Amino acid sequence: MGARNLHIMDVHDTDGAGNSAKAFGRVFYAEGQSLIFYAFDLPSGKLSVAKYTFQGWAQKESASHSVRNLGTFSVDDRDQRRWVLKVNDPQQLKGIDSVFVTAEAVGDVGAPKGKKLLYAFIVGEPNHP
Repeated sequence: MGARNLHIMDVHDTDGAGNSAKAFGRVFYAEGQSLIFYAFDLPSGKLSVAKYTFQGWAQKESASHSVRNLGTFSVDDRDQRRWVLKVNDPQQLKGIDSVFVTAEAVGDVGAPKGKKLLYAFIVGEPNHP
């Protein structure tokens, strides 16, 4: 990714008390062009891999009902417990200002129902020209 308007953000998850959780991620976002979201150590808990997926979502914070599904994370490296989501469709990225991850039941991805994981606000001045 070599865009002039590149944002690179490290994302850390927290529990309800504000303590850092194990999951973390890194987002590479070229404004309105492409987004790559790496997620590490996503919680699996009692979830069966055959019954759930990790979904990426985007939204515009100021607009209610603006959440859109960016797609399903895929395993990028099992040994490092790294997942990845790549979005190269400008229409999906148009007008968004935040992204997040949820664990969803397979086939039930019309709207996010799981807990928000790895939330990132992605607007502001590009930090990697």
